[in-house]
Amino acid sequence: MMKISKGFSYLSKVNLSTDTDTNTCISKYKNQLKTVQDLNKGHKIFLDSNILLGYYQLPMSARKKFSAFLKENKDRIYLCDQVGIEFNRHLKHVKKNYLEKVVIPGPNEGQKGVKDQILTFLEDNDDVLTAYPGLKKAFESEIINSDRILKLQLESAEKKAAFSVKQLSKEEIEETVKLLHQLPRLELEEKKRLKEEFEEQRTLAENFKPGDKTSSIESFMHKHPEKIFPGIGDIKKKPGNPYGDYYIYHEILKWIANNPQESSCIFITNDIAKGDWLDSQKKAYIHYLENMYLNSSDIFFILHGEEVFGKVLGGSFEHLVRSEEIAEDLIELMYRDIKKSREDPITAVGLQNLLEELFPYREKVEEEDSYWNEISEELVEDYDFNSIAELRDTLLENYHLLVRNELERLSLYDQLDAMDTILNILYE
Repeated sequence: MMKISKGFSYLSKVNLSTDTDTNTCISKYKNQLKTVQDLNKGHKIFLDSNILLGYYQLPMSARKKFSAFLKENKDRIYLCDQVGIEFNRHLKHVKKNYLEKVVIPGPNEGQKGVKDQILTFLEDNDDVLTAYPGLKKAFESEIINSDRILKLQLESAEKKAAFSVKQLSKEEIEETVKLLHQLPRLELEEKKRLKEEFEEQRTLAENFKPGDKTSSIESFMHKHPEKIFPGIGDIKKKPGNPYGDYYIYHEILKWIANNPQESSCIFITNDIAKGDWLDSQKKAYIHYLENMYLNSSDIFFILHGEEVFGKVLGGSFEHLVRSEEIAEDLIELMYRDIKKSREDPITAVGLQNLLEELFPYREKVEEEDSYWNEISEELVEDYDFNSIAELRDTLLENYHLLVRNELERLSLYDQLDAMDTILNILYE
């Protein structure tokens, strides 16, 4: 078995490639690019730690697709020992940070202020309403109902929050990661040599004289992209221990050299900010391919995770960063689950019961079942509601818009018109 040594390492092959080597690498690259971009089953895959940790920042639909991909392809997916170390080291923090961003919003100020709006309206229009005692009484009833609505809104938010916690705790990745191949740890002597190599290249980069206000490292990477090496981007961020990516490169190198493959291997990372795996355009450095070829007689491909998984698995694999996005994503999933269960469809009876629950003090609409069946179908087809629960939440959350409209028009709608008014405000 080949081990990292003076003649078998990244630094040992720096500046040694010939035009023939370059042309061979380019030819290998072009010939396999299509199957690589499709993550064809003929290629072994190595994942970076940020791909695994990024799972907890993905949209829920992407999580399920990614988890399924790992399970279906577990026999050809490999994790470097260094990746495993970084994954375990940062997992707790990443999960905690994500969970802290999951905030299911409760009633907003507009929703809370409905009761005061009606009270103010009645006081300001007391003289006018004297001539319309029925309307005045109806709005007084809505004062009582506004307290009920606010309570229902709070209960709805609590229900969504409980679902979110349950969903997030259910969608774990740790057990799936255990199914993947784990590479053995580099030997102590190998790591010692790699640290010495890294420090030699680090000194060269840090002694580079910048021509502007940027740091030596940044200027070096900008002026000499052909001399960028794995881990150079961590020197500034982790000066005491920047060796992680250098270890990962050599773990992959060692495996490829000792396990020749018909098709080249793939390394997938989301790391473009540091610029030491992929450039700003998400392209691999040609000298990495040449270096791998000179050491192992094969190249490897470096792909950007968000990009390749989005293409192969479909959908967005961009990381969620705002609590609003996360909350919307979870709530949408809840409605999809309800629809899939088929336990809460919109029916004529269900719709009438819902209107009575939300608008008990308003006039009922007495119509035949066929009429209500038609409205139920319209709600599904025209507004794309998946369930009574989704319709209920929509009406609850926008009840304040209904009241505002009614106060402006000096009119209180019946139960059905109340629903139509809310939907018209939102969708038309």
